[in-house]
Amino acid sequence: MTKMIPNLGRVYVYCLLLCVLNPRVVGQPSVAAPNRWEKHIIAFELQDKENPPREQSVVFVGGSSVKNWDLDDYFSSNLLVNRGFGGARTTDVLLYVDRIVTKYDPSAVVVYAGGNDIGGRRKETRTTAETVCGNIVELCGRIHRVRKNTPILFISIKSSIKKWDFWPEMQKANTLIKKYAEETPFVEYVDIVPLMLDEQGRPKADLFVEDGGHLNKSGYRAWSQVLGSVLESVLGGQWRE
Repeated sequence: MTKMIPNLGRVYVYCLLLCVLNPRVVGQPSVAAPNRWEKHIIAFELQDKENPPREQSVVFVGGSSVKNWDLDDYFSSNLLVNRGFGGARTTDVLLYVDRIVTKYDPSAVVVYAGGNDIGGRRKETRTTAETVCGNIVELCGRIHRVRKNTPILFISIKSSIKKWDFWPEMQKANTLIKKYAEETPFVEYVDIVPLMLDEQGRPKADLFVEDGGHLNKSGYRAWSQVLGSVLESVLGGQWRE
């Protein structure tokens, strides 16, 4: 079904209103610390000078789940660029989007972020589903202002053993972002939630390393199969060149 072209301002205001109406958001941080990940971004920029990515590559961006994803092990493609860094939050991706995403002229952008916003280690830095949704809407808008009609694939926030207590809020964020993607051209919601849960609706332990939060090879293999199918649907065979 063809997506209707939405009023992006209206969608973003909707998410912001949800934030205002949710008392838990008041007083919570909504911007990234400017120097927290700077050395990682500089390292990417130095890497780009030595070995520039090919044009029309698929850029992956997000936190440790992206950083630890050895793309060469799971995809047969020379057109993939991994720009995952540490425990990045949606605000961090927003801060650096011009330096590690849009400058590459990507054929598509794969985003995995939001889990660290909601289930961060420090209680005072945690935020809500509505804030995460608003940040993702802003991120998509910023990418499309520079790279119009570039497909953006948002991988749903995963359930995990380590952050199970935060799952209801994470799932709420997934629901909001899925609705946004359904209404927005060139934004796709990649749902990995069903493959992460067992018959009792709990995270599958065999998809995680010992810490219960990060994926093992089986977890990444499952993610890659789902994402590969979506990339094939969106880009055809050109992403495998």
